[in-house]
Amino acid sequence: MTGKSILGKRLLCTVLALFTLLAAALPAFAEPTAMSEYAVLIDSTTGQVLYSKGMDESISPSGLVKLMTALVAVESGTPLSTKLTVTSDALAPLGTGYRSMDLVAGEQITLEDCLCGMILNSANDASNVIAEKLGGDIDTFVKKMNSKTEELGLKNTSFVNPSGLPENGQKSTVYDMAMILRNALSNSDFSKIFGMQECTILPTNYNNNTRNYKTRCLMNHNASEYAFDGTLGGTIGYSTDDGYIIATAAVRDNRTLIAVVAEADSEANLYADAAALLEYGFDGFTEVSIAGSDFASGSIPLTENGVKVGSVVFSVANETVNVLLAADRSSDNVEAVAEALPSSIEKNSPMEYTANICYRLSDGTYEVLLRDVLLTADIRLDATGTATADPAATGSIATDGDGNPITDEAGNVVTNYTGESTGGSSGSGGGFKKFILTLLKVLLIIIACVAGLILIFLLTLVIIKQVKRNRKRKARARAAAERAARAQRQRNDRNYY
Repeated sequence: MTGKSILGKRLLCTVLALFTLLAAALPAFAEPTAMSEYAVLIDSTTGQVLYSKGMDESISPSGLVKLMTALVAVESGTPLSTKLTVTSDALAPLGTGYRSMDLVAGEQITLEDCLCGMILNSANDASNVIAEKLGGDIDTFVKKMNSKTEELGLKNTSFVNPSGLPENGQKSTVYDMAMILRNALSNSDFSKIFGMQECTILPTNYNNNTRNYKTRCLMNHNASEYAFDGTLGGTIGYSTDDGYIIATAAVRDNRTLIAVVAEADSEANLYADAAALLEYGFDGFTEVSIAGSDFASGSIPLTENGVKVGSVVFSVANETVNVLLAADRSSDNVEAVAEALPSSIEKNSPMEYTANICYRLSDGTYEVLLRDVLLTADIRLDATGTATADPAATGSIATDGDGNPITDEAGNVVTNYTGESTGGSSGSGGGFKKFILTLLKVLLIIIACVAGLILIFLLTLVIIKQVKRNRKRKARARAAAERAARAQRQRNDRNYY
């Protein structure tokens, strides 16, 4: 074998080794960078956020408002076959230039057909007809939408109309819209309509034509270039001021993910961002199960009337907690961070606390995985199991010399707030005894502190003395070594001459 071939093989091995090290250093699946202004990806089962870009920033929800309109409608209990009569009042607020089903006053159409036209075709007239008929009037229905928002704990969302057309005060976030879709997907009527690729609306009393609508979400079109495998459905919106917005969901291997993207400057970028987020969620994470008991907090004192009687240890109420972790993350860094736990807890008081399941980053900060997870309290009483009553708060029953309870003129039992029996001693005597005991305790503490200081002083003297001895010993050793070296040099000099 020639030198050149050996050198070539060595160079190839070096390159392969460097490539292997580089591959190991890179994450298994790189996090995408959304082109749109705002984006979020959540796991539908747990609500865990897998990707976010400005997820809590205020946006105009545009056509995604219809998700909440549909959710309130299907949860109202109104059968989908119910016929709704279109009124001029429902059509009046819409103006011109909006997407619609071309409904006219007096037309009768089923709730299901209205929902199909609203979800698939973003029909704004259908939104108003649903709101007016199921709410009594549009404003009342909008109040129901906002009540549902509060019920879901979404603090950054406020609805003003049921369609999503621009109007002052109508706001949300991509995270809140994702959570609305997550909740809606649990309703079978909503899921059926949301997942349709197309629908057919039969002629009505005012329209002799059959209306066919295909979903405007091209990720749910089999023949579309933007089709995404596993898509459950989607809703999109558009406004000249805020661009494109989408809420979509997809499922693979029993994992359902929800992506919301807002303020995209083109449909191409909108679908590209949504697809990239979903691919990242399906391919970049592994599900990890952790026992709820592993998230136990430290011991918090349990008190009764100000006296410690035990301790409380909080842990996650769920038997197991399932989280999705990127390939380069360890479950050892997953922690429960309790919210607003007190320094002590009074016995028999409510113990309703929550925690966020977080991932501890290398810089010591936390990334929230799951929000507002319920905690359960493990109460551990001290050996006595009960508290010593606080005399100033409750008192003991006053008794006479024979041990019988003393009552006042109204027949009420008298309490002795000094905690002492009144048989043979007065309240002032008990107070004097308490003062003496307190004084003795203070004196004992002072004596203990002085004794501790004296002990520290003596130990310091011993240490200083020992250090001086060590220094002298080392100095003597150095002097002896120098004398020995000097004597040896003298002997060497004699031998040399």
